[in-house]
Amino acid sequence: PVAGLIILNTDDQCIDIFDGTNWIKNCGMKITGTDTMPASWTQKPNFPFTREDAVSFSISSKGYMGTGEQGGTYKKDFWEYDPATNVWTQKADFGGVARADAIGMGFNGYGYIGTGFDGQYKSDMWEYFPVTNTWSQKTNIVGARADAFCVVFANLIVVGGGANGFNYLDDIRAYNPLTDTWGSFATMPNPGHSMFAFIAGGNIYAGGGWVDFGIWGTGLSDFVFRFDGTTWTQAPFFPGGEMHSFVSGSINGYGIVGAGKPLGASYPTNFWKYDD
Repeated sequence: PVAGLIILNTDDQCIDIFDGTNWIKNCGMKITGTDTMPASWTQKPNFPFTREDAVSFSISSKGYMGTGEQGGTYKKDFWEYDPATNVWTQKADFGGVARADAIGMGFNGYGYIGTGFDGQYKSDMWEYFPVTNTWSQKTNIVGARADAFCVVFANLIVVGGGANGFNYLDDIRAYNPLTDTWGSFATMPNPGHSMFAFIAGGNIYAGGGWVDFGIWGTGLSDFVFRFDGTTWTQAPFFPGGEMHSFVSGSINGYGIVGAGKPLGASYPTNFWKYDD
């Protein structure tokens, strides 16, 4: 066959691409349960309070959740979930001011929360150490923002996009906890906020959300882009449609995307898995 030949495989509904030597299989995103992920959910104890626009992440074997908005009030409480005991425990309040729409990430035994909105767009960054249950302020990110995405990539905490007022952002900032400094990567193809992001195959994937399409204006997107550390390239479209404000992350090398909000429609409950 000729290099570049593309065939739709009707056996598994995947695309097979010949690169001149080998066949490469591209299966895009699949709904959770059709592959190797468990097909069912197990309910755990509720978070102690109703909440929206909070952050969540894991440190070692425990889950953490905090900040957000409750009944029109910005919050700064912070909680730990221990799956071994199946119990939520309140920890020291977040070190910054109460806020919503922040970024949060666990990395190398520490937790990080930053940016967000409390009536003003925030740029501060804070580190949580669970051993001492304390918060320490770190160097601010360049450019206040809310609704950015956050992943760990190349041993850095990468924060991308977001919004500041009516300005959609396309910059990618990279925080090094060892030196408490910020660097940057190549900007995204389109500015956007409220996107999903995950790591799969050693690459960053970011997509969906509210996007500025330039002369075509702003709107919801189902575009997905892949970043390999140097260049952004287009990846398969998100099959769940045009949405914003997802739950996303990585499990066992797969990208996981779920929930989200379509325009003028009810909140979906489906989850999708991406295999790089």
